[in-house]
Amino acid sequence: MSIAIRSSVSSTPCALVLPRYQDYEAQIYRLQRLLQNLEAQAHNDARGIDELRCAVELQSPCRVPCAMTGCEAAKWGAWLARWPDASLRRKGVMGNVLAFGHKTRGHIGRGLEVINETRQWLEQSEGYYARAWTAYVEAVLYLKRGSYFDARLACTRGLDFIERRLHGHPGQTGLLHALLAGNLL
Repeated sequence: MSIAIRSSVSSTPCALVLPRYQDYEAQIYRLQRLLQNLEAQAHNDARGIDELRCAVELQSPCRVPCAMTGCEAAKWGAWLARWPDASLRRKGVMGNVLAFGHKTRGHIGRGLEVINETRQWLEQSEGYYARAWTAYVEAVLYLKRGSYFDARLACTRGLDFIERRLHGHPGQTGLLHALLAGNLL
């Protein structure tokens, strides 16, 4: 049996901002059930199942309450260790969430280390939308540290990147302009 998996996995830092949280939870539940059913079949496609498991595990620890509190940061780091061959884009998405979790837990230096690696993954994979989130998370990390000059620089670099790669995407530029207006002008 062969299964084709089209990734509907979001390229944002998982569920940091998700207005339809219950729909998100229902979809994760359906994917987990599908995974269980596929695993139970006698003749299953192990590679396809691994791909689905990677995608489900990418989304599962990124639920809104935990993303905001960083309560599952160890799980996010474990995902990166468990899936070393995951696509660079998926690794970048998880890196954004992990860095945000480090910010929330007060581990700013570690969050910035993760951001550097995340930026490389997303640039190599041309994951530009997720890379725009990287700029936002980086700026927030610097703000949390009190490094306003660095935060402003991260916003400015992020805005330049968004203009070049995302043609000035209004949602992404809005996030960085909000940081600039609220804290850095």
